[in-house]
Amino acid sequence: SHIPDPPASEDEAYRPADIYQQTKCIGETRVNEYFESGKIEGVVIRPAMIWGPGDTRTFKLFKGISSRRMPLIGMGTTWLHWVHVKDLAKSFRLALEAKDVTNEAFIVCGKEPVTMKHLYETIADCCDVPSKFVRIPALPIQVLGSLCELVCKPLGVEPPLYRRRVDFFTKTRSFDGSKAREMLDYEPAYTFREEVSEIVSWYKAKQWI
Repeated sequence: SHIPDPPASEDEAYRPADIYQQTKCIGETRVNEYFESGKIEGVVIRPAMIWGPGDTRTFKLFKGISSRRMPLIGMGTTWLHWVHVKDLAKSFRLALEAKDVTNEAFIVCGKEPVTMKHLYETIADCCDVPSKFVRIPALPIQVLGSLCELVCKPLGVEPPLYRRRVDFFTKTRSFDGSKAREMLDYEPAYTFREEVSEIVSWYKAKQWI
């Protein structure tokens, strides 16, 4: 969901934007009830946006940018925060090994947030293509996405465009990972560019881009 005053810490209020996020919030609430009752011990890991080699969810983004067919929706000034899947896995190990941290929540994120524009430019650079992009205003695309869902869903047709996919370009996500650093000794191993470069290399090895 959108973070109105970034970066968000573990004290940030829940603001689920879809059913997936709603179920995550409900699950965390239920788990915390067990922690507080003393029935079990454990912690909650809240990852930033997860990616890494082998992730097909980001393929369309990388393919679109590498082929010069993906426009930049909006001004490109919204913030994104990713975490490499290996860094996330490391955080789980550290949480299991940590002492006296039960009933705590930890945001696990990469070294730094980046703007949407910087994301595009870094992917383009790693793909050896020009880093200038056609820009499209976000609002008309958001309206179009909403209309597609409104028309297609009652007919049982898969919408060609979803509002939530457009929201990816307009919602800021930036996180404060200091608590995990201080209490779990977590430190991401990858820089943002290293993350992008590794994903690009995987796609190239598969001859997808």
